Amino acid sequence: MSIFYQDTRPLLMSNLPNPNIFQQIRNTLASLALRSLGLATTIAEDNHLDAVTDFLLCPMEIGGAQICDPIIRTCQDIGTALLGGLMHPNKVIRHSTQVTIEHSAKNDYGCSQNTEMRHQDAESKYSD
Repeated sequence: MSIFYQDTRPLLMSNLPNPNIFQQIRNTLASLALRSLGLATTIAEDNHLDAVTDFLLCPMEIGGAQICDPIIRTCQDIGTALLGGLMHPNKVIRHSTQVTIEHSAKNDYGCSQNTEMRHQDAESKYSD
């Protein structure tokens, strides 16, 4: 299952798909888990919700089979990358990470004036 996640990780981290694709990935992973155990899979490999998928991907603490959910791991990896960028000793990397976070939190009307002013200040600081 880790090989499946490692193959899909760069794609998931660079461009998060919509919820239907996420569910399809989860269903595919659950089917792979059942097949690796030699069990017949009854999970449709489309975007439908399935109780077997939820059971296989849930932690043991809440009664699941504790197979790592690729969506949760992607969120953890993105969080780790952002925290690493915010704590980096290089100012340019810290700034670019902050811009990435602000860009992802943009409202429907674009950046606020305050954000635009910070970008202009940063460009003047880091320009040659």
